[in-house]
Amino acid sequence: MSKKTVQQLASSFDLFNAAQFAEAILKKTGMNSAEPKIKQELIEEIIQILSERVINVLIDSFTEREFFLFRKILEDHPNIDEIDAISVIAPSIPCINELLLKTVSDLFDELVENAKFFKNK
Repeated sequence: MSKKTVQQLASSFDLFNAAQFAEAILKKTGMNSAEPKIKQELIEEIIQILSERVINVLIDSFTEREFFLFRKILEDHPNIDEIDAISVIAPSIPCINELLLKTVSDLFDELVENAKFFKNK
């Protein structure tokens, strides 16, 4: 999965920025002062987790209609990859913006809570 995956999808909705999300997590957890190499690894890991969560929510929101469109786009346009196809289809899913915002917010809270747990060990 591409590192730009979640940002590509997010830009389809104009809802959030993956790098800013990761930076906010680090700031909230006090990990933003980590060594640059470690900080970059943390950012990449957070973005990967966010990407997986967003993609899962989008795919879980697909109905038969969206799956049909997804397959049709990939068949008719071999130069388009799965992420581009999802980006084209997902904005038409009812209430997807609200669902994605809730997903991102919940993930933020989850990651902050997990960081607190590990800090206290």
